[in-house]
Amino acid sequence: MTSVNLLDRLLRVNAPAYLTVGASLDDCLKTLALATRPSLDRLHLRNLFSDGRRYFLRLEGHQFQIKTNQKILWSRRGRTRHAAVLIGTCSAVGEAQTRIELHSRMRLLYFLDIFFIPAFMLSVMIYAPWRPWLIVTLSLSLLGLSWVWHRSNARLQALEMIFFVQKSLEEIGAVELPGLGAQSPDVILDGRSFQQEWTRFMARHHDDL
Repeated sequence: MTSVNLLDRLLRVNAPAYLTVGASLDDCLKTLALATRPSLDRLHLRNLFSDGRRYFLRLEGHQFQIKTNQKILWSRRGRTRHAAVLIGTCSAVGEAQTRIELHSRMRLLYFLDIFFIPAFMLSVMIYAPWRPWLIVTLSLSLLGLSWVWHRSNARLQALEMIFFVQKSLEEIGAVELPGLGAQSPDVILDGRSFQQEWTRFMARHHDDL
């Protein structure tokens, strides 16, 4: 595994999400851009902006990036940091359908912040008259707690942004992808094993081989 793949795994906070919308690519991007700005004309999206949450959209061809933050309760003007970024890749499906693939990852600067407090505490504890195993244990514990906190915060922001995209595009028509019907010959309903089905398949097509 290369260092790039390892970093990508560390920064990834959620599994990819997929959405198919019954509208053109341009309509999807315009709708998202409008939805980032609170308006009385879109009161049905008001829950997306609770607690002073805001969304920041950047368009790059067939891709877009979204970041979000919200007000800090105990600070009048303070806002939370951008912990995650949501990357959407759009592709046309047919004449008036768009498939959107959503990937979320932790921002690199936010990821590096995980090590700041543990490193600072280690620089202090290393001069304390404690046993080395205790210093190492405390340092690793701080690092673990910092990792859990940062990752959880980034994951929460990513989920908020995925929900924002889904709700924003609802008004122009989300499309359900068709699945296999219950009567499809490729769907096994009676619990027969794969080996039994494979034997039946080979027997049925023996003359074709």
